[in-house]
Amino acid sequence: ISLHHLIGATVTCLDATERIVAFGAIDRSAVNVFQAPVYAVTGARLLGTLRSHTSSILCVRIPDCPENLILTGSCDKNARIFDLRTMHCEVRINAHGLGVSQVEMDEHNLVTGGEDGLVCVWDLRTKAKLWEMFCRHPVRYLRTDLTTLVTAHLPHDLRLEPEDGSIVVHARQRGSVRMYDFAADQETKGIPSICLSSYDEPAGYNYNVRLAVPYDDLQ
Repeated sequence: ISLHHLIGATVTCLDATERIVAFGAIDRSAVNVFQAPVYAVTGARLLGTLRSHTSSILCVRIPDCPENLILTGSCDKNARIFDLRTMHCEVRINAHGLGVSQVEMDEHNLVTGGEDGLVCVWDLRTKAKLWEMFCRHPVRYLRTDLTTLVTAHLPHDLRLEPEDGSIVVHARQRGSVRMYDFAADQETKGIPSICLSSYDEPAGYNYNVRLAVPYDDLQ
């Protein structure tokens, strides 16, 4: 089934469920160059087009979003939440210093990954950043649930190592996969005291998470 075909248009990302398909597109012939058409899987019918971004859309997320909501991230440094019933942007968060490359959300929180290497969690009610984590390479994959966060960071320039071992790529040029388990026991043995904080509820506030909005009471 051909859902979308325009000469000169470029598809930058795509996501789908059993009911709908949405993708980011660059259409130089349109008034809104950067847009995300949304199609019904049954009948390949165009439901509408998401228009608000001012640069290339890097990611679209439909699964796991609350009902009738769709999430996008863009080179314009913003993450946006659209209502599929109206196709209008309901929430906009200026999330990163560079493009927003990965997005996830639930009813209360938004998780974004950026080209700047940051992974951030936002409170949707206040649009405040709750915490962030950093890796030197852009975020290319991000999945999360109530207690676990998995991210993959890949450098812009991938350098392959020959099988004969004649060239060894420095760790700075290598990508990384990270998994954060916020339900794990907060073991502090062997961690320098300067890296520790004494919070009443330690979950999520260990040494590898930089707290941005500490609304817990310090002891």
